[in-house]
Amino acid sequence: MRYLKQSTSVDVGIGPFLDQTDGFTAETALTITQPDIRLKKNGAAWAQKAAAQTLAHEENGWYEVTLDATDTDTIGHLLVAIHESGALPVWQEYHVLAANVYDSLFGAATDKLDVNVEEWNTTTVPAEHTAGFPVVTIKDGTGTGEINTNAGAVALVDLVTTTTTATNVTTVNGLAAGVITATSIATGAIDADAIALDAVNEITGSVAGTADSGSTTTVVDTERTEADTDYWKGSLITFTSGTLLGQTRLITAFNAGTDTITFAPATTVAVGTHTYRILPAGRADLHFWLGSIVNALVSGRVDASVGAMAADVITAAAIANGAIDAATFAAGAIDAAAIANGAIDAATFAAGAIDAAAIATGAIDADALAADAVDEIWAKTMTELSAVPAINASTLAALSWVFTLARNKIQQTSSVQTIFKDDTTTTLATAGVSDDATTFQRNEFV
Repeated sequence: MRYLKQSTSVDVGIGPFLDQTDGFTAETALTITQPDIRLKKNGAAWAQKAAAQTLAHEENGWYEVTLDATDTDTIGHLLVAIHESGALPVWQEYHVLAANVYDSLFGAATDKLDVNVEEWNTTTVPAEHTAGFPVVTIKDGTGTGEINTNAGAVALVDLVTTTTTATNVTTVNGLAAGVITATSIATGAIDADAIALDAVNEITGSVAGTADSGSTTTVVDTERTEADTDYWKGSLITFTSGTLLGQTRLITAFNAGTDTITFAPATTVAVGTHTYRILPAGRADLHFWLGSIVNALVSGRVDASVGAMAADVITAAAIANGAIDAATFAAGAIDAAAIANGAIDAATFAAGAIDAAAIATGAIDADALAADAVDEIWAKTMTELSAVPAINASTLAALSWVFTLARNKIQQTSSVQTIFKDDTTTTLATAGVSDDATTFQRNEFV
């Protein structure tokens, strides 16, 4: 009987398939498919194999069948049988083992058998006091192989001439100098619980405490004994418990009289009896910014280029009167390309902001207008007039009226001159006329 590993696909040979008449000749061209391959798992009902397959002949009437993870999912006896027309019946018997059992037997020590010790030398094993540790009896005494428990201390007496290694020792009365080395300490053996608070403070140069009360911007701790005002100003306070765990803020003030630490920005909730840690202030001389050497300070300020600003960040109130004058801009700094199309419209200027007095005589000359600006002015589209422009009409309306007089249809009678709209039928304006053979007169168009 062959052993198989539970829920593991395996290719196995099945045969030989011999001629059903002479029982000797190998059948090498049988068509054996999924429905022909019958399985009986540990006494259950017969069923076809899980996956579709047409078996390939290998040699001498032997074929190869794949038993997949579904076919081998049941521990116990597995019978594979095929009765194909033209050949004698063929079957193979297997025993499916649990994965760890199979690997412990055939897997090059990749797994181990699970053993539950119930008896030791025919004696029932007692329940353990601590899970995973067996109960043992220690023989007390001072002889060879015995343990002396005198005065509560455990001394190993004459176990060996010289003890160099001990395991599972619960009490150590003394260690020789240098006996604990870096290699003696397992990775992760020293965790947060193993380090006392004062040891952390010593390592980081920080101090820790527990707040008595506070707010979203203050901590009150009567254990703070520092006598100097603003002693902790510029340091960082990190909260180490509760809903504020991990929040770090900059200390902006310290009141030694009230033991109050003030910080910014505000925390998400008010400080109660949270624990905290103060990290001393430190300074750094910045030499690089994203790998590039920083520029020298300008009048104590960082020399920087502003790449973008949030919308409306610069308001009228933010600019002092007279702050922007002619000297503010380099020659040619603001040209046509610097102003987006439509950026300056009527709404840009307050009513009366630009009046005659605001524009110096000759400030706008031919050189001040770029070619595209002039083109924009002359490209203004006229709309058809609906009435005669008033005497104080805009320049554009006046030009439209002159253009209309020169272009549109005009009808003259003995007493009226009529100007029509573009459709040649709708009257735009009329003017009375008279002629006494000496004087011709045209009145104002209305």
